[in-house]
Order: sequence, then C-alpha cells, then structure tokens
Amino acid sequence: MLTPNPARDQVWIRGLEATDLVQLLDAGGRQIDVDVLRQGSVSQLELGTLAPGIYHVVVTALNGVVTSTRLAVQ
Repeated sequence: MLTPNPARDQVWIRGLEATDLVQLLDAGGRQIDVDVLRQGSVSQLELGTLAPGIYHVVVTALNGVVTSTRLAVQ
C-alpha cells in the first residue's frame, strides 16, 4: 500500500477509492497537515516538511473500514 517505506520527501499510496479519507498522524495521534495529490487509485503524500520519526497513515473508506499503516520518515 505505501511505497517507499521508510521515506524522505514523498510516499505513494496505492489502491485507494476516490472517496477514501487519508490522514497522517504523528506518534501521539495528532493529525498532521500534508498535501495529498490524487491520481486515480494512487495518491501521493508530500513529506518534505516533516521531522524524521514514526507516523501513521490512516485511510477511512466510505463503508467505514479503517486501515492504519506505520510510516517511517527519515
């Protein structure tokens, strides 16, 4: 789903629906504002302004299914 991981400047999320909500959370669970660029079923998160560390990418589908993936930012 996430590539590359670990990442530096950007990460790609594959297999998304147009209605899916994408959030980036820090280790404390706080939402981080990042640009999400969508191109069909692939979305790109811009990470260039983030400090190195562990984050969580949370995807919420329209049907309520929530998927969380750990992301390491270098």
